[in-house]
Amino acid sequence: MQASIAFLADYRTQNFVRKVVLDLHRKYSIRFFASLLPAHVSLKQPFEFEDLEKLENYFNYLAAEINPVEIELDKFYHSLWGDFGILALNVKRISKLRKLHYQIDKELNKLFKDPSSPYDGENIIFT
Repeated sequence: MQASIAFLADYRTQNFVRKVVLDLHRKYSIRFFASLLPAHVSLKQPFEFEDLEKLENYFNYLAAEINPVEIELDKFYHSLWGDFGILALNVKRISKLRKLHYQIDKELNKLFKDPSSPYDGENIIFT
């Protein structure tokens, strides 16, 4: 099985992103899929895990341990993911996100055989 860990955007940000994508689609017939995933900031890219209950317990622990984090977004960018267009807001790198990513990596390595992903450590991309 695979899972990812992310902060989900608030409703205001989510609706803003969907409106921009819908406007672009109406104007340029671009096939963005705004509802494929909710607007989010990835903290851990997809990783393999063996035990769902263990992962759920970890999510509960993590949610209780972290404080709210203000995330600054500064510009749009786009890329492709297979046949899908991705429109995203750039996250200004903040040390709290990087520190949290390293904490998650360290803790997941204690719980699962190989929770690594290509974007761990210095390669993390906050989108």
